[in-house]
Amino acid sequence: MIEVAGVRTLLLLDGLTDPQIEPHLNRAHLDTEGVVFTSATQELEAVGWKTIYYLSPQLWLLTQRRVNEMDESLDTFKDLETFQDYCLKRSNEAMPSDTTGNEEMAWACT
Repeated sequence: MIEVAGVRTLLLLDGLTDPQIEPHLNRAHLDTEGVVFTSATQELEAVGWKTIYYLSPQLWLLTQRRVNEMDESLDTFKDLETFQDYCLKRSNEAMPSDTTGNEEMAWACT
């Protein structure tokens, strides 16, 4: 089972505490309940990026504050929808293709 430390390996989350991340990780685990992953890497990609998808409004705000402070703009973080699409795509691409119900999971979180 993926833990917060694993999610932190995917993206710099230094502005968020473990207790702030945990509810979103729990939701990502709920979304993938019953899914059989072929490897730990596949599970980390699917669950970890789904967690980041759920965290994206908070991450976007943190990033915007930093960007405003530094007067910079990053393409991936240019707007919330672009960032969420990126996270959701990474999660969905890691889902096993032979697992039934993936279509419902993808639909439910878009």
